[in-house]
Amino acid sequence: MSELFKASISSLHWFLCHFWFIAISGFELIKPIFTHTQELLLGAFLKCSAHKARSSLTLSFKQLNNHIKILFNTVNSFVVRTSFSSLVYLAIYSTSFLISSFFLLSSTSIFYFLPFATSLILSLFFICQAASLNKFCTNPPTIANTLQPKKIQVRLGDSVNYTCKPNYHAFGITTAICGGAEGKKPKWIGPDMTCEKMCGKLPVTKKAYPTVATKASYPPFTEVSYVCKYGRKTLGSATAICRNGKWKPPSFLCIKQCGVPPVVSHALFYPSSNKKQFPEMTKVQYKCSKGYQQGGLSEAWCYQGKWRGPTMECKVNRETLNEMCGEPGHIANGHARVENSPVRHIIYSCANGMQLLGSEVQTCKPDGTWDHKTPTCILKPNYCGLPPTIQDAKHNASLKRPAYADGDVVAFTCIPGFFHMGHHLARCNGKNASWTGLDMTCQPMRCNPPGEIRGGRVEGSEFTYRSRIHFRCNIGHKLIGYEYLMCQENGEWNGAISSCEPITCPPLSKPENGARFGKNLFGSSIKYYCYDGYKLVGSEERMCSENQTWTGTEPRCEPFTCPPLSDPLNGRVNAGVSVNSVATYVCNNGYELQGPQRRICRVKENWTGSEPKCIEKGCLKPAPLYNGYITGSAFTTGSIIFFQCKPGYKFVGRSKSAICLENKKWSIEEPKCYASCMVPDTPELHAYKQDFFEKILFSARDKLEHDSSLEYYCGSGYKPSIPKIVWCNNGTWSLPGVKCVKDNSKLCEIPRDPVNGKVSFEKETSSEMIEPGNVAIFVCEPKFQLMGVSKVVCGPNGRWMDKFPRCVFFKPEILGSCHDPGYPENGYKKSWQESMTVGSSIIFSCRQGYFMSGSSETTCLSTLEWSNPKPKCLRF
Repeated sequence: MSELFKASISSLHWFLCHFWFIAISGFELIKPIFTHTQELLLGAFLKCSAHKARSSLTLSFKQLNNHIKILFNTVNSFVVRTSFSSLVYLAIYSTSFLISSFFLLSSTSIFYFLPFATSLILSLFFICQAASLNKFCTNPPTIANTLQPKKIQVRLGDSVNYTCKPNYHAFGITTAICGGAEGKKPKWIGPDMTCEKMCGKLPVTKKAYPTVATKASYPPFTEVSYVCKYGRKTLGSATAICRNGKWKPPSFLCIKQCGVPPVVSHALFYPSSNKKQFPEMTKVQYKCSKGYQQGGLSEAWCYQGKWRGPTMECKVNRETLNEMCGEPGHIANGHARVENSPVRHIIYSCANGMQLLGSEVQTCKPDGTWDHKTPTCILKPNYCGLPPTIQDAKHNASLKRPAYADGDVVAFTCIPGFFHMGHHLARCNGKNASWTGLDMTCQPMRCNPPGEIRGGRVEGSEFTYRSRIHFRCNIGHKLIGYEYLMCQENGEWNGAISSCEPITCPPLSKPENGARFGKNLFGSSIKYYCYDGYKLVGSEERMCSENQTWTGTEPRCEPFTCPPLSDPLNGRVNAGVSVNSVATYVCNNGYELQGPQRRICRVKENWTGSEPKCIEKGCLKPAPLYNGYITGSAFTTGSIIFFQCKPGYKFVGRSKSAICLENKKWSIEEPKCYASCMVPDTPELHAYKQDFFEKILFSARDKLEHDSSLEYYCGSGYKPSIPKIVWCNNGTWSLPGVKCVKDNSKLCEIPRDPVNGKVSFEKETSSEMIEPGNVAIFVCEPKFQLMGVSKVVCGPNGRWMDKFPRCVFFKPEILGSCHDPGYPENGYKKSWQESMTVGSSIIFSCRQGYFMSGSSETTCLSTLEWSNPKPKCLRF
């Protein structure tokens, strides 16, 4: 064998060995970056999920993160997490060592020493690494007063839990974890706990009881408070504490208390209180009520559960007592005499012809009240009371005399302004105590009627004594005389009859360069006019008012003028102010006129047209962006404005900004902000969207962007009312009224082509419905694989007997496969795929005489778990 051939072989195997070492080391270096990238992708997905952004971008992140996670776990499980990598290193470098030894022994060249030495050193290194790998923790730590865990050997990453012995309570962290850095021997982390002994029943005391319900045992550090019985006061520490399995008993005394302080007549104690129990050595002070004098000790003390004192009395005070009774009440037709010795008392008496009804004497009692009610004076038998009352009349008897004897006579006369008619004497008849013989009335005196007045009227139809008549003048007249007259007691009016005269205003002069027309009588008006070329300044018409003055102000005639015009901003105006003057507007450089260039002064003293503006040359202000915002207020040439939609609306346009061009037009057409659509909330409706990776399911009231499509299917026994795909157009679905209706037909709906695939039928059909027994055959495009069954049969009840498959662009084997769930007891697998890759399904069935409890179908998910647990077969 030539030296050239040996050198080539030695270089090649040295390069391959070190290339493998560099590749494995590179993987060890990029593994943290790989893991960090996975965490970033997962964080982005969680953030999107927290905002409920169910867009296709969020789902793509989720799927990509799952693929990376599965691939990383697969490689890591074979290279990092087991000793496989160390064994591969050892095998490669051992082979390299043998080859290098062969070439080194067969040649004297030092060229072969380098691969020999390298292979030898690295082989020894990986032999040590493989020997040092230990993935288990043994003999969990021993904790006092705990039950030792049953597991003696625990895998790296697993944990064991500790529990305290009976009648002990755990404090702290009760879990120990097997952990450690990669490549080093694992060790136990934790636990950090203690087991304290529990206490038994509570200490018992005769004078108090605990505030909590009693139990057989209590945890350590439990504190229980005690309350004294019989309302006694607690003095000291009334708390029992559980420590080291024993109770530290409470140390306190129960002190007796006093009840409500003694009651003293006509006295109150201070400080006042509504309490029913008072502590030892409480002191209260008594004070007599108003009108009473104190005698004796006025204090009381609570001592050994009893009150000591008071020994006082409250006696009445004479002066105060008289004030409390007050002055006696006066009686009608009688007299009351007050005497203050020996105590205040009152002696009552009545006028002549009257007798007393009630006690003649009233005495003031010690409690400040009178001993009897106030008496009254009544007529004696055979006496008459007050004489009768005649309207507008008086009698000659005294007004203070309350009683009259039998045969007394009283004479009546009319008051001034009245005259009497009938018998005017009244006599007292003692037999029946009544007045007889009086039969008279008083009639008022009358004045002469006033008659009518010219230019006015008289108001009032009564002309008797004390009656009034009022004089009212017509419009345009004024009153001469009294406003009203009164009929006197002698039958004459108290003044002459009034009259009404017409009202006139002073004459007015005509204005210079004008004329006036009208009269100066009340209610008439004077109108003013100006000659041509003049305008009236002041009141155009003045009226003669009731107070003989003219309304308004004296006018004048002035020549017509228009108001002066001001220069527009960034421009100027040339104009006069006389009628028919022409105003001309001119703008500065860089500005253009918006509005009329010329305006004329009219006879009405106003200018024709409206005032123009000088604006910068530029674009027109854009129309409002509905459901969005426009940022930017300058619209001159070169200015930029920005468009932005409100949250929840989709931006549709060429750009989110526009520039004002030289041609006074914006660089883009105005964009639009379109609203999103809400998934219908309809019973038995299942909405979804077929993404590139998987089918995206939607819940009721989820929102989809404008121009998004939505597919749906109905539950068993229902069919769609409209085509099964609709489009969102600015907040409205292309076909409103999506719902699922009862399906009583025996035909199946025609399925749609899967994304990246086609569907055909064994029996050709031209309608939208498929007859029972026909088979739908699904085929995917190149580079796509069918997920699910390829053939689905239309059942006799008008329902497809299997789920429709979908086409994916990757092979499910990349994701891994689910573990075999096995057979249910007394059952079997009706249909399944041997690979059990992601997306594959298993259908279970029970043997004869058994029924199924659980779901009969389960699917392998992307998490490598089955969608439903294995069912059970139970005997009927």
